[in-house]
Amino acid sequence: MRVLLFGLSANPPTGMAGHAGLVRWAASRPTHPELGGPLDALWVLPVYRHAFGDKRQMVAFEHRMAMAKLAFEGLPGLLVPVEVKDTERRVWLEKERVGEVDTVVGTIDLVQALLAEHPGIQLGLLLGADTFRDLQAGRWKASGELLATVKVVVVPRIGVDLSVPRPDGPALGPISSSALRASRDPAVWAAALQPEVWAYVQAHHLYGF
Repeated sequence: MRVLLFGLSANPPTGMAGHAGLVRWAASRPTHPELGGPLDALWVLPVYRHAFGDKRQMVAFEHRMAMAKLAFEGLPGLLVPVEVKDTERRVWLEKERVGEVDTVVGTIDLVQALLAEHPGIQLGLLLGADTFRDLQAGRWKASGELLATVKVVVVPRIGVDLSVPRPDGPALGPISSSALRASRDPAVWAAALQPEVWAYVQAHHLYGF
């Protein structure tokens, strides 16, 4: 079973020009040569607690999980199911239970947990070119071990050179969650998010709306 993992803060998850477009592309691609064949599923893993302290100012995990489910689990035209999972929360809570409160949870911890839960599964990572560059440079926890454990599907990011072009890559825009949070214009938010996510933001008065 081949499963592609997509991790993000989901603070908030952007629409078809961003996160949702990336997930739809990956889950509707007939085959992923990087993984050795077609996918069986795509699992979205929202961040529970960011590894970098200066990025921990996020809305509650429950809200980000709910927005991610609205953004990804109902996308049309998919060839494989997309599921939003709370894996990172479970890994953090288990480490706290056993007293590893100062441990940083990285992608390698999530991968190891999922491999233990699903023996025989083959995992891949869906990464933007900028994120992949950081992984290659060793800026992730146990970068070498992670690269030896999973395959990676890399997609271009605007302004980031990708040594291997991807002509079949998704058509994404320049929007980012951080740039969106800096805007107070409802029209900008409505254009950047899927309608269900924007409605959720307003209903729960998130991000000052």
